[in-house]
Amino acid sequence: TVMRLSFVWALSWLVPSHTRTIGRLLPQARPKSAFHSAPPCGASRFGTWMSANSQQAETSQQRYWGSIIDKEIVASAKWVALKNIRYYDHEGQERIWETVERTTRSKSHDVDGVGIFAFIRDPQGSQHDKVILIAQYRPPLGKVCIEVPAGLIDEGETAAQAAIRELREETGYEGKVIFEGSPIYNDPGLTNANCQLVQLEVTNYDPSIPPPTQLLEPGEFAEVILAPASTLLSTLQSLQNEKGYAVDARLYCMAYGIQFAAKR
Repeated sequence: TVMRLSFVWALSWLVPSHTRTIGRLLPQARPKSAFHSAPPCGASRFGTWMSANSQQAETSQQRYWGSIIDKEIVASAKWVALKNIRYYDHEGQERIWETVERTTRSKSHDVDGVGIFAFIRDPQGSQHDKVILIAQYRPPLGKVCIEVPAGLIDEGETAAQAAIRELREETGYEGKVIFEGSPIYNDPGLTNANCQLVQLEVTNYDPSIPPPTQLLEPGEFAEVILAPASTLLSTLQSLQNEKGYAVDARLYCMAYGIQFAAKR
């Protein structure tokens, strides 16, 4: 199960984001210099155009996707800010896109937080391995949500250091780093918020003694769930159907990926 992690987490890209274009076309014309090295005004919808540098026209492989002009803060709070992004789309039209950005991103790196795939290796075999999940109330949803342990990266921390700290605080478990992924984006149609996946192998699990003590901050409450990795998808579906819990989309895709890979 653990060896399939890269494949499984990659399935989180299948999660649909806010794909509906929020932007609206502005009346002003695009300056001719706006494209810089982008295609000329005759570019097709997908940014591929014909080059007449030779007697026979050749299709150029260059492609223009768009570019940001500037951002305007509409409202800002302690944790997030609402902004209007003024940008050029793939046809060079100027548009506006509404977005939400975190205000807490560290100045030392360009990643907001970590998502932690923490697993407990069972000596009986990988079919008995467990995944550590968190159940906590999420006010935007108005219900309990099942997620992997996660948290923001503090100033001066690496993603690996943040993952070890967050796992300890949220669950009481200690872990060693097995894998550290590149930045991935949580909901790219709505926000630039991102995270890194860090895989940790738990080092202090002992079923013969009570579970370790959580180190939660004031106002935090989270229930630790040890879910069998081999039946993770059915566990999530049971929590949805029987308790009415929400499930984090990336976790659900991970669970589906485990089941999909196991059946191949």
